[in-house]
Amino acid sequence: MKLLTLNIWGGIVYQPLIKFIKSQGNTVNVFCFQEVFKTTGKKKISGQARVNVFQELQRALPKHHGYFYPAIKGINMVGEQDANLSFGLAMFIRRDFKVKQRGEIFVHKNRRFKFSGIGNMPRNLCYVLLEQRGKKYLIANMHGLWNGGPKTDTPDRIKQSQKVRKLLDKFSCPKIICGDFNLLPHTKSMAILDKGLVNLIKKFKIKSTRTRLYSSYKKHPLFADYIIVSPDIKVKNFKVLKNLVSDHAPLLADFN
Repeated sequence: MKLLTLNIWGGIVYQPLIKFIKSQGNTVNVFCFQEVFKTTGKKKISGQARVNVFQELQRALPKHHGYFYPAIKGINMVGEQDANLSFGLAMFIRRDFKVKQRGEIFVHKNRRFKFSGIGNMPRNLCYVLLEQRGKKYLIANMHGLWNGGPKTDTPDRIKQSQKVRKLLDKFSCPKIICGDFNLLPHTKSMAILDKGLVNLIKKFKIKSTRTRLYSSYKKHPLFADYIIVSPDIKVKNFKVLKNLVSDHAPLLADFN
């Protein structure tokens, strides 16, 4: 099984992004995306974001079924706006996989929380329980809290990790959690998520998960994105890809 996770940056780097996703569609079984927009309106761009990027990704992945989980409505990459626009997470699962269960939890605030700035937006996690060849796997996709400051510990981030951990511990099957956590590797918040699991960013000694499109690219450390797996999942290969399709780098893992 191959899994790819990517914060798509609202589809700002649109043509390279779609070309890249199409190129991965034949071999990747599960895509986990963050910063995805969806709308019922006719507008294509708002605040640089592709407002129909969920539908555009679905067209690029005809062999996959897409699931969208909005965290908040009525904002774009800049702030508040008027269009019927939703912002959140997406997962695309290859159609020959059985989805036994799926859902979401909020790890910071909730969908009804009134927008008070991008640094305090609601954040969610979505998950699927897959069955393949008689085995079940939990895959979770998260976009963690960004508060406008460094990606260090805060009470909200500790609480966020505790909520995620509570969900993970409910499942006894092999599990994978990935996404843009907005955390540095050696924080207490990350240690809560890592406990008893294998953090591939640490295991493979990855130096950065950001691209040169990131506004703070010349500063260090450059971490945000992770794939963490349970020990019963055998990792055949793990890469931080160099494709310039976002201010985040795609992470690609191949599992037994």
